[in-house]
Amino acid sequence: MTGDHAGGPPLVRRAWEFAERLPGIGDVVALPRRAGEATVNSVRGMVGVVLDEVFAVLSRTDLTALITQNLDLNQLLATVDLDAVLARLDLNELLAQIDLNAVLSRVDLNEIIASLDLNPTIAKLDLNPAVDNLDLVGVAQTVVNGIDLNSIVRDATTSVSGEVLDDVRTSSVRADDRVEQFVSRILRRQTDDE
Repeated sequence: MTGDHAGGPPLVRRAWEFAERLPGIGDVVALPRRAGEATVNSVRGMVGVVLDEVFAVLSRTDLTALITQNLDLNQLLATVDLDAVLARLDLNELLAQIDLNAVLSRVDLNEIIASLDLNPTIAKLDLNPAVDNLDLVGVAQTVVNGIDLNSIVRDATTSVSGEVLDDVRTSSVRADDRVEQFVSRILRRQTDDE
């Protein structure tokens, strides 16, 4: 064991701790632990230096060009199980963060509707079942009940009767004028026209 006893079973850990406290022996028993700590600290220091260099190089590198030139994204995405990703995705949480009113206020519905060609959709509709379920007689009765037919007939009759009467009067006046002209000619009377 080289200083790894601290993470071992409790009995082993306590035995090492006891051995490290023994006079004369404790310093010798603690050497591997201290060496391990020194090694870990040295490795951490080296890793820190290496990471600093890596980040310095990456900050000067165009990662987009590097990735697009050296990575086939289609091949990479083909290995991704999107169903598994989507199964872990909480859409309710995501949608709760979106202000749909703000999004919809920027949508021009008139433009969208104007771009729609509804004729193919309407051509596919089978309206027969809907029409079969309509009570057309009931609808017609409701419409007829909502119309004041007596008033319409009375107004139409009055209007037609008045027009007919005016035509009859006008025709009578003209006929009377013609008869008077005829009689005046026969009797050889002078008319205003002569």
